Amino acid sequence: MDSRMWRWRVWECSVQGASHVRQQLCNQDAAAHWIAGDEPHQPVVLAVADGHGSDKSFRSHVGSDFAVFTAMNIGREFVGETREATPSEVKQAAEQRLPPLLTKSWQDKVTQHWADHPLTAEELERWPVARQLQERETPVPAKDILRTYGSTLLIIIADHRSMLCLQLGDGDMLAVQDGPDGVMSVSRPIERDETSIANETNSLCQLDAAKRFKVRFSVFGEQAPALLLACTDGYSNGFESAAGFEQVGPDLCRALRQDGVTALSAELPGELERVSALGSGDDVTAGFIFREDIPG
Repeated sequence: MDSRMWRWRVWECSVQGASHVRQQLCNQDAAAHWIAGDEPHQPVVLAVADGHGSDKSFRSHVGSDFAVFTAMNIGREFVGETREATPSEVKQAAEQRLPPLLTKSWQDKVTQHWADHPLTAEELERWPVARQLQERETPVPAKDILRTYGSTLLIIIADHRSMLCLQLGDGDMLAVQDGPDGVMSVSRPIERDETSIANETNSLCQLDAAKRFKVRFSVFGEQAPALLLACTDGYSNGFESAAGFEQVGPDLCRALRQDGVTALSAELPGELERVSALGSGDDVTAGFIFREDIPG
């Protein structure tokens, strides 16, 4: 492992999609991050979520907020509990514990929100089935309640030696690694969810969501990645090819090293709005974990 000093810098950006602006729909995405401190090699948790935004998921903007809130709470706890664990112990704990914990926590929050916030007249108008059930004094089935808040979830947990990636549903992750002669390589810690068809994707709202998470754990080699990226599918859908999207990683890394995090983060909203306008028109959300080297 590289003995040089460095720290993680982390931030996220989310913009309302061009089509949602035209239709006066709110941003269905959400993102959040946590970092243990500003000292070198401190662990970080990053999460992004994409609410479904369909007619049956009209509270998905709340669901995506719950998703990243849940990820932050459980991610922080997991970092604390595994600080002294071996890599194999971290991997096993992540695979066995995190998917059911994330699913149950999110679904519990949804159930409580549903109980605390009865359907409004506008929501009943959008969802005739619920109105009919209400008229018959029949409870809405649990699976339909959860679907109302449906959301994907992508999480990256990284420390000085390894990274843990979890994904449920569509979206993308990239890892950029420095190579010889300044040539950077790009990999996908988790491959795209090819089971997603049209607007259907795996989701926290599925009763068996815990079984559908993809979990990948990896120990860094000689050097930690230069950049880690997690984003909703609105980002990659703005590119003509997967290769075009993947080039975003090295391009961003070079820009960060040249101009700094502050300058680039200020430019990102405009760039993501451009991607949305030229692409699917969907909301676009991306989170970034950048390895900032500390001069010795």
